[in-house]
Amino acid sequence: MSNSVQEDFARRVAVLTSAIAGRALDDDLARDLNERHGPGSVAYESLAAACPHHRHPNGEIDLVMPLASGDGVAAGGAATFDGQSAGWKVYGPGSAHRPTVRGGRALVLYLLPDGAIEFTR
Repeated sequence: MSNSVQEDFARRVAVLTSAIAGRALDDDLARDLNERHGPGSVAYESLAAACPHHRHPNGEIDLVMPLASGDGVAAGGAATFDGQSAGWKVYGPGSAHRPTVRGGRALVLYLLPDGAIEFTR
């Protein structure tokens, strides 16, 4: 992500977080966020556009855990994360992707060496 893209992303997040700083984490906050910054709003659309695609400077290791209909982890579940069913997905240093879950719901544990991630457009 170029400096200008990173700065724009950081500015957008800062505007949003400053608007909710000090608020209680409750239903009122959720309602406010959805009314003021929900789908269709400039904040939502710009953050959504900036977040799904990212680069892994040091790689990424993911544990994919498909969910059963009762929200329990199901090793044989149909959901995939970037094409990986239940199990591990590994991206090497310098790789990039737009994360996708298909065929159901899944939990994904992301391990980022040194916490390194770069959001890109």
